[in-house]
Amino acid sequence: MVNLIVRLEKQHVINRVTFDQDVEFVNKKMKGFLTDHSIELRPTNAYTPKENSLVEKQNGNLMNKVRAIREATGLSESLWGEVLMFVVEVDNMSSTKALPDMTPYQKLTGMKPDVSKLYVCRCVVFAHVPKKKRASKLSPKVAPTLFLSYSQSSLGYRLLNLRTGDLVERRDVSFREDITVDSKYVENLLARRYYGSQVIIPDIISFVRLPVNAVIDTVHLPDKVSEDADTYGDDDGHYADKGRPKKRRRVAPTDSSSDESEDVDFIWNRSLRLVPA
Repeated sequence: MVNLIVRLEKQHVINRVTFDQDVEFVNKKMKGFLTDHSIELRPTNAYTPKENSLVEKQNGNLMNKVRAIREATGLSESLWGEVLMFVVEVDNMSSTKALPDMTPYQKLTGMKPDVSKLYVCRCVVFAHVPKKKRASKLSPKVAPTLFLSYSQSSLGYRLLNLRTGDLVERRDVSFREDITVDSKYVENLLARRYYGSQVIIPDIISFVRLPVNAVIDTVHLPDKVSEDADTYGDDDGHYADKGRPKKRRRVAPTDSSSDESEDVDFIWNRSLRLVPA
């Protein structure tokens, strides 16, 4: 909120802001900031949402979209905050009735949004691992992650590391919008990382196809055909999917400034295993 006010002050004169009385907004730090900028704080009364009805209605609309995305993606309820950030980012780049022929993002910044950077929530992302973070010379140069939302403080993406369960922000990444991870694997990973569960996490990540056939024209499709054309399997029942259309079997474009991004193709073509959904 502080960053937004500072940004708005460059083009507008802000005299007053209205919050509810939640300590997230009405606290010593916020009061001090508003006083320093000569902005009046006018909190609403408790249990009277009609005093700030536009904001409350918008919150309701956003949460409806969060529920829809959680239902479609199967993400854990504990990640609803990440889904909310994703929804807000997409909403700000979408047209509204209040702003004819303009998006909220364009109204705020004066620039049209770059929708080419919008990706499917919960798709698999391979994030570049810097040399200093690798255990040895033979350590993988990319880490498998799950795309959750967009960073609010940088140009990166908020990702769930599928090995450690850590939430990280990375810029040098490559997206695979046609696959995701088995919901049970993600639930166990979060339970072990954040809730102290002793559940055993398998060494092989259970990748499954992401159901995006209905919006196939809007997702980022791969650029080049994978070298693996035949079905293969192992003793654990993992297999490469044979029946996907060719345009869905290509390697995704690399959104990376790193000169080591070609190694991602190797990881996808040689090591990726899919399991039945």
